[in-house]
Amino acid sequence: LADYESAQYKAACWVLHDDPFFYENSLELENRKERMMQRYLLALFFFTMGPEKWNDHFYFLSSKSECDWNQVERDESGQQVFIGIGCDENDYVIAIKLDGNNLEGTILDELSYLRSLEFLYIFNNNIHGSIPSVLGRLSELRSLYLGGNKLEGTIPPLLFNATNLEVLDLGSNRLEGTIPETIGNLQKLSDLSFKRNNLSGSIPKALYKLENLQYLWLDDNKLSSSISTLIGNLNKLEWLDIRNNMLTGQIP
Repeated sequence: LADYESAQYKAACWVLHDDPFFYENSLELENRKERMMQRYLLALFFFTMGPEKWNDHFYFLSSKSECDWNQVERDESGQQVFIGIGCDENDYVIAIKLDGNNLEGTILDELSYLRSLEFLYIFNNNIHGSIPSVLGRLSELRSLYLGGNKLEGTIPPLLFNATNLEVLDLGSNRLEGTIPETIGNLQKLSDLSFKRNNLSGSIPKALYKLENLQYLWLDDNKLSSSISTLIGNLNKLEWLDIRNNMLTGQIP
């Protein structure tokens, strides 16, 4: 916090000096410390992600409860779509949904302190840097959408410690290296996308043990070696795209 220009310093100053929420609600809050930390972490996310370029701020840093930093919009088909911050019945954050909102920054390790987080939708933005391995500490995480950004580096093996993941989208980034064998930890996974990156090496055998996998996108990478007959173990698979790689052989 010694760096006055850092996002951490700005977020701390806001919570301690400029956030009116606790002055207005201090007598009503039993979990004051937890809520203060939660608002700090969301403020830190806000300052880290270039808020001056956001399409909409969704009441971030307002006097409202952080659980009301959201709104419902209609998509192109006319369906109602929730966007912003969502909480459970105890006012703990379980969802961050800010896809396509022109976020520009890096994903900080501190995001892993939102321990109740179940849904992280920040795809189709301009997020760069690497994927923090500490996201694997989010034991409640069910859906992680980071696709359509500018993320670089390798896929951290510890990311797959988030064993409740059902959907994982890292597609359309600039990731390289191999797919870690630890992906076998994700036994609840039904939807997986690594498409349009620079991933190399073979498809790990551990991936063929994901018995609940229904949708698998690995297209447009640099994956090599032969296609394993183990792919036949994916009995629930409905969609498979492995085109535009350097794989050999035929799908059994």
